[in-house]
Amino acid sequence: MALRRAQSGTALIRSGIDIFPPLSVTLLSDSPLVILNHGLTGGSHESYVRNMVLNIAAPWAQGGLGGRVAVVNVGGSIERVADL
Repeated sequence: MALRRAQSGTALIRSGIDIFPPLSVTLLSDSPLVILNHGLTGGSHESYVRNMVLNIAAPWAQGGLGGRVAVVNVGGSIERVADL
């Protein structure tokens, strides 16, 4: 994704979404979908994100929500490219 800035050209924004459990796993039709954003310098690899994902995806019987989690990973403005 490219973000156009008025004075400094265009910056590339690297992003991705990690989903757990995978879409190949069938959940109940009323299972929640929770979208998580990491902290400023983190990602889906961070322990606090992984713990939240596991707790949300755990079945009700185990104290979880029995849902699916999408972690949005955004790298920020990491690379400047020439003006288009």
